[in-house]
Amino acid sequence: MFLKKLAAYRLEIVIVVIVEMHFFIFLMVWSYIQVVKTGPGYLSSSINEQFPNAERIKERQKQFMKIKFSRTHFGAPREDPTQDKVHDPEALEDQEKLRKLAEDPILQLTELGYCFRCELVKIPRTHHCRQCNRCVLRMDHHCPWIGNCVGFYNHKYFVLFLCYAAVCVGQVFFWEFIFFFLDNSEFSQNLSTGEQTVIQLNSMSCLALSFAVTFLGSLHIYMARQNATTVEFHIRDILKRNPFNKGVSKNVEEVFGIDRSTWILPVTPRLRKEDEMTLLQELESGVSHHSLT
Repeated sequence: MFLKKLAAYRLEIVIVVIVEMHFFIFLMVWSYIQVVKTGPGYLSSSINEQFPNAERIKERQKQFMKIKFSRTHFGAPREDPTQDKVHDPEALEDQEKLRKLAEDPILQLTELGYCFRCELVKIPRTHHCRQCNRCVLRMDHHCPWIGNCVGFYNHKYFVLFLCYAAVCVGQVFFWEFIFFFLDNSEFSQNLSTGEQTVIQLNSMSCLALSFAVTFLGSLHIYMARQNATTVEFHIRDILKRNPFNKGVSKNVEEVFGIDRSTWILPVTPRLRKEDEMTLLQELESGVSHHSLT
């Protein structure tokens, strides 16, 4: 029906509409392929080799989890199961630091941790994905629609996919609204009841889907501007005390790359070395400056 309707217009209009629609469809499909085939970035078994004190980090993580569990289920510091078992002043001071850390989820984001499932040291912003059963670098979330995690290496492609999907679905509604609802030509008036129903249902579905995908895309762009992932975005006061916020410009460049001419294209972003090292410095140099070491 849509092609038959276009045939009634001038050739120039037909070409513009078809080219415009297929251009965004191409970008959407390209972005989808990129986000599906590109891994988010996983911790490898070599991470522990970069940390001679991996066992120490593991033991500190156990202590931290005990304290956190105690506060979650009992609330009072006096219920801390490790508090009365240690008398060494240095160890007590260390436990006090862990207790303060357990009270501040934002401060925890900047700390080294340990994954007991992968048996690996976790660098900051790394989380274990239950679906992938692996630790993901700067994990945003696991998306069942792409069958992949969204993380450090494919976050840009995911955001672009949402944006182009919103445009594609939105323009279907737009052109149907122009060509069928605002048109009083004989072609539109002679549509059968069934054809009109199909057009109306398709238009309303596209409108609703466009709002939903636009909201998700806008939310991810907003989080990119704040340098926050979906995991971090749910932490209270993260936007006020985000330890990773470098300013809007650098925040966006950390996801989309420093070459702004390629922001709208699903190509590998070129990052500043210091931005890439933010996540990978421990892997490459084995140098750690975090308090859980």
